[in-house]
Amino acid sequence: MSPGAGVPGQTAPDEAMTTLMKATELSYSEIPGFFQVTFDIADSPRKHTIYMRSRAEEYNSLKAAEAFGIVWESTDAAPKELLEKAFTYRFKAGGLAYERPSEAQNLHRIRYRLHIDPRRDAKQVRELLAIVASTSDFMEKELNGEEDKQ
Repeated sequence: MSPGAGVPGQTAPDEAMTTLMKATELSYSEIPGFFQVTFDIADSPRKHTIYMRSRAEEYNSLKAAEAFGIVWESTDAAPKELLEKAFTYRFKAGGLAYERPSEAQNLHRIRYRLHIDPRRDAKQVRELLAIVASTSDFMEKELNGEEDKQ
């Protein structure tokens, strides 16, 4: 799976984000526009790959980098029943997003995403990324059955 495109015109990670990812002590790889991390899911043989944008976005005093896991994808649009099932879930942090095909990627997707302030300390970021992975894996099972797609 590919996450799609990063921020247009900004494929190189910014230095602060790279420093933060190194400080988390997670094993990650860099792909254009993203850091990619695969988590082992606790008490399970399952794994889930998540992506964190390698450049934070800013608005006034706010700063955030989107982290997400893909929970469902298909070449066909999501059926109404699947959308109703997915979007009735409520989360204490983060939420779901439906992504249509684009120039960057050719699939319909549902992603669990969480915006992370990169000014948090590395331990908190590591914990938040683990939440993204475990929640994404849970939603993947809910929407696709037990098969581990990640």
